[in-house]
Amino acid sequence: MLNSAELVPIGEAAQRAKISVKRARHYEGIGLLPRVDRDDGGTRLFSQADIHTLRFIGRARLLGFPLRSIRKL
Repeated sequence: MLNSAELVPIGEAAQRAKISVKRARHYEGIGLLPRVDRDDGGTRLFSQADIHTLRFIGRARLLGFPLRSIRKL
């Protein structure tokens, strides 16, 4: 479990959220997830709150919610 200050790279965040890296990038790109921090090399770094949001989006998609409805939630 992450503490609130720990940041993890996109691959680990996607794995913890049970979604693909491609989906994580997509959700950030369309604004469902606020823009995440990046390290000096440009690697996306996700907080526990970001992972929680990714997990929520992924579960909502599995339940059949369209992205526009998830955005409202």
